[in-house]
Amino acid sequence: MALTPFEVELIEELKRRHDARHLGDEMMLRYFLLQQRVEHLGMAIPSSMRRFLGVANWPRVVVRTISGRQKVRSLILPGEEVADPKLRAIWDANNLSAHTKMFRTDKYVYGRAFLSVGSNENNREMPLVRVESPREMEAMVNVRREEMTAAARFYGKDAHGTGPTNVTLYMPDYTVWVAKGADGRWQEVDRDAHGLGVVPVLMDLNNRRSGGFEGESELTDIIGLTDSVARSLTNMQFAQEAHGIPGIWATGVTSGDFVDAN
Repeated sequence: MALTPFEVELIEELKRRHDARHLGDEMMLRYFLLQQRVEHLGMAIPSSMRRFLGVANWPRVVVRTISGRQKVRSLILPGEEVADPKLRAIWDANNLSAHTKMFRTDKYVYGRAFLSVGSNENNREMPLVRVESPREMEAMVNVRREEMTAAARFYGKDAHGTGPTNVTLYMPDYTVWVAKGADGRWQEVDRDAHGLGVVPVLMDLNNRRSGGFEGESELTDIIGLTDSVARSLTNMQFAQEAHGIPGIWATGVTSGDFVDAN
């Protein structure tokens, strides 16, 4: 079955939204990994002096402090008072105790996090639940109904390192795997008519505000302070290096004493 014009248009719209987030996501990741560019600090530092650059990784401390306090104690269905054994079995089978750590980290770094649910060919009764990178995922939400209408995962690169070359399109009743053909057009590879009636993707937003479905990185408030501290630490390193060299004084000599006899 070939992709319909509606599906192609939907993929392109989700890709445009996804591409618009790239620069912001890249900056947040760099701050979290302590790899932000020196230019972000507003300082002109010669390459020979880069070793004196001092940066305090407060963004990672903020994320780990909040995320580390959040633990899943039990899984209870609506209307029930005890943990559900089936949900627990799904949780254990997918190693979600480890994966939810990544989920929480994504949420606080990028302002959004994603879980996807897929069919398990080895056990139809035990679905595959995976944490998806927000840098690969995009979702479309009906704001009035607060329902996700579609989602897509963009991934893969060609021989030249450009991408994405593949898309997984999640719809309420089916999932489609798509690849970019030699002509640059999206082509269907496979399709799973799961018939769930809902998009098999969960999106969690951090600090969502009224008026839309957008999250905010927990690093937003700390980036300016991180840069300020980096400037102060770097200037202190420069000053320490400049004044740490011992002064040498000599008395009872003239300039001629420092001229070679030859």
